Amino acid sequence: MNNGMCIPYTPAPPQQCPCGTHLIDGQCVPFLGASHQTCGNGRSGVEPSCTCTNYPVCGHGKHLGIKYGHCYILSFSDGEQLGLSRDKTDYIKNGFFVDIPFKVCNSAVDCSRGKEVEMGESFSLQDQHGLYNDPYSTKGWINDASGGAHMEFTTDANHAGKFTGIPTCAAGECSLQLHGGPAGGALAYAFPVPTPGLTFYGNPKVGQRLRFSEVTCDDYEVPLTSGINLY
Repeated sequence: MNNGMCIPYTPAPPQQCPCGTHLIDGQCVPFLGASHQTCGNGRSGVEPSCTCTNYPVCGHGKHLGIKYGHCYILSFSDGEQLGLSRDKTDYIKNGFFVDIPFKVCNSAVDCSRGKEVEMGESFSLQDQHGLYNDPYSTKGWINDASGGAHMEFTTDANHAGKFTGIPTCAAGECSLQLHGGPAGGALAYAFPVPTPGLTFYGNPKVGQRLRFSEVTCDDYEVPLTSGINLY
C-alpha cells in the first residue's frame, strides 16, 4: 500500500544462471551427470542449460565433416563469425552482417547435395544471403583473393574461391584449416586490425582455422541453428 492505494504486486524476474548450471535453493549449481557440450557462443557448457546450440562439425580420417550442397555458418576459435562489411563487400571477422549460411559447392556451377568432402577435394563457398541493399538477395561467392588482397563477395562465378581443407582443432573444438589460391597457401588474416579480412598467403602453415556449424539452406527464411534445444 502506498498513500492509501494498493499497488499491484510485481514478482521479481527469475534469476538467470550461467550455461552449464541450474538454480537450486537460490544457488547456481552445476548439472550432475549431464553430457559435456559446447555452446553456440563458443563457450563450454553442459546440456540442457544451453538453450540454443550450434556445434561445429568434426572431420574424421580423410573426411572434413562438411558435405556438398549443405550450408554452414563459419566462425573463428574465439566464437566470432565470418561476416560481411556494410560499407564494402569484404568478408571480415565479426562483420556488420553475420549468421550467413555458406553453401559448400562442388564448383561454381554445381551446388547439388552430395557426399562428404574429403582432403584434397576442392569446394567453393556460396553466400546464401547476398548484399544487404539487393532486394533480390542475389547469391554470390567468397572470391579467390590472395597475397594480402581481401576476400570479397562476388557474383562472378569465374572468381569464386576454390578451397581445400584439413581437419584440425581450434580452442578445443573441431575446425578446418583451409587452403587455396594460386600457391595453395593457407587462409589467413589479411591485416592486423580488430576486424581483419581474409586472404590466401603462400605459406601453408600460417592460416586461421575456421569452424563450420551446419544450418538450413532455406531461401526465404532465417535458418534455424542445427541441433537447437528448445527446453
